[in-house]
Amino acid sequence: MNPDLYTEEFRNYKYLKSSPVYVEYFKRAFNKINQIQNWATTNDPLFVWPNRVEFLEQLIDLNGEPLYIVYPGFQSFNRHYEQASLYKIHNPIVYQGPRIDPWSGKRLTLDDVDEVERNGGVDCYLCSGLQNESCINLYNLPVIADDPDQVLTSMSIYTALFHNENTAEKYCSAITEFVRNLRV
Repeated sequence: MNPDLYTEEFRNYKYLKSSPVYVEYFKRAFNKINQIQNWATTNDPLFVWPNRVEFLEQLIDLNGEPLYIVYPGFQSFNRHYEQASLYKIHNPIVYQGPRIDPWSGKRLTLDDVDEVERNGGVDCYLCSGLQNESCINLYNLPVIADDPDQVLTSMSIYTALFHNENTAEKYCSAITEFVRNLRV
């Protein structure tokens, strides 16, 4: 992993080169996710979740490192919120091609990022380097949004990706408590 892709300077560079719609999306996602803090501590307005994968460049650059995806819990039939879900993706591969056959698709590189973002991640997926694993549409992840306005108004804005298991587990616990306390 390239540590330069996880700096404040890279985040600012990403904002400068992105469209205003994407900048708004990335900033809002950044703020929403970082407002989720451990309920046992006081709220820190400067808090930032470490080890977070925010941008497509970071996702592509994982180079065999595992990726952890945390999805917030959903409201169940009895109006209670379920536990957030934590998924581990072994040897993540980002590719463009048919969803059912990642091995016939084009593995994306950092040179492909601008084009993928311009076309909204159409036919682009994340899958595990292990065969027979399911693939996830890139636009279902917070690294790219096919309709930023719709994503910003749903609970999916709290979906977060991490390259560290311990941090992902802490976020999973914190988002579960946050969502459960969101509704009476």
